[in-house]
Amino acid sequence: ACGLPLVWYKFDEPAGTGAIANSGTWPGTTSSVAGTQGVPGMVGNAIQLAAMTDGVAIIDPADGSLDGFTNWTVEGWIKVSALPVDGYATLVKKDVAYICRLVEGQSCTNCYTGQAIVWSPTQQALNWTMPSAPTTGTWYHMACTYGAGTLTLYWNGLPMMSATGGTTALSNSASNLGVGRTPSSTTIMESLQGAMDDFKLWNTKRTDRQICLDACGSYSGDTKIKCAAARYYAGGNWSKFTGTYGAATLSRMQKFEDDIAAITAN
Repeated sequence: ACGLPLVWYKFDEPAGTGAIANSGTWPGTTSSVAGTQGVPGMVGNAIQLAAMTDGVAIIDPADGSLDGFTNWTVEGWIKVSALPVDGYATLVKKDVAYICRLVEGQSCTNCYTGQAIVWSPTQQALNWTMPSAPTTGTWYHMACTYGAGTLTLYWNGLPMMSATGGTTALSNSASNLGVGRTPSSTTIMESLQGAMDDFKLWNTKRTDRQICLDACGSYSGDTKIKCAAARYYAGGNWSKFTGTYGAATLSRMQKFEDDIAAITAN
């Protein structure tokens, strides 16, 4: 199981299943799952969330295996059907440990931020102001990472903002964990209204390169190479890549990834 996340919900179950499988290494049990399963996803199927209790909830494990990490990453695909209004579209929340979500606040109507919060042990937060509101019905890849005192938020595979200040591992919180919602919520304001796919939670800090390639994870072969290249070399502008990569290039995918890592390190 080398390299697998702790929690990996592929959400590939067909409609009406009423349960989800964890393809990660965490041996615990998912407490509850609600939503419409089997809808078209970014990678296979996805789950559609609408009600305030839709999403996944996990009761805080007694062994503290879902927090207290020295390093942390959460990532997933989201497709909002309705943007939050004075509230949040939650990717993950384990209060007084970590949060990663989309926010629309009272201070600026129709202004949206990507928000990451950790407690290490005091609260450390960042709010990346999006240049425009996310488009409903469009898939976006969102990720948050923490390690060595640095908190970073990613959008569509690119690091958008970092903040420093953490001094220790994340807090060991008694709060339950929510995916697509907050487990204790009795209001729609914290719930993701839309679809979610391929949710991953790690106790490691993923690198820029790994996050980028995960955000290209729905593609394969030639298209995946173009996706990764476009993100790193052209700010996501695919139009700069008009040629077709040959089979020899495809067989050297690892070399291509190493080249990207070397370039971004400079």
